[in-house]
Amino acid sequence: MRVVMFSCRDLLNKLDDYLDGQVTADLRRELEAHLAHCRMCAVLVDGTRKSVTIVTESRSFQLPADASTKIMAKIREAALGQQAQGRKEDR
Repeated sequence: MRVVMFSCRDLLNKLDDYLDGQVTADLRRELEAHLAHCRMCAVLVDGTRKSVTIVTESRSFQLPADASTKIMAKIREAALGQQAQGRKEDR
């Protein structure tokens, strides 16, 4: 049995595919194993999922085609910044 430990960065790189249900069952299990042990990523995924639901259900405005890419880039940037800050505080 192969054991893969996903880092927060790995999860962020797969986040949009995971939320869209575009990952294999094995990868989904590995990502969810990470989420079960990483509160920061679990909160990020939950918040992102809720935000997407609110936006898609409201249908009150049209997002530009590249909005998803920009949003995901900002989420990754913020999450990686928080990780770096957490490592500094651990010292």
